[in-house]
Amino acid sequence: MICNDSDYFLRHRLYLVTHLASVGVDVTVITGGPPVAAERIQGWEYVHLRMERFRFDPIGDIALAAHTARAIRSLKPDAVHLITLKPAIFSGLASVVSRFFHGYPKRILITLPGLGRMMSWSKGSGERRYPVGRASRF
Repeated sequence: MICNDSDYFLRHRLYLVTHLASVGVDVTVITGGPPVAAERIQGWEYVHLRMERFRFDPIGDIALAAHTARAIRSLKPDAVHLITLKPAIFSGLASVVSRFFHGYPKRILITLPGLGRMMSWSKGSGERRYPVGRASRF
């Protein structure tokens, strides 16, 4: 499982990882954001990786894809679950390339939760923060 923010992961996905680990599935979680405290890691492996959540960071984003490719090559996972947009794009690309050359992961799951910052309102202005979000009325 790869998620760009450890706080989001702990709030919304920890139960899934804990359950999978409790039934014998080998789980490795890679997150950005603040490192997960050791006492929260129970039965699964954890890797902290620096990820810039709110902007395009060419070097960091390429590093994310490279780190994902190395992790896939060493772990040989049956499935990779990519949560949020940045892992979906960069780790997704690495996952597809790995599947083409090595045959794994067999499954690539992508979860894009919510509408994200693009659709959020600017403070005080009453307009959407980004122009693409202004075209839609919810």
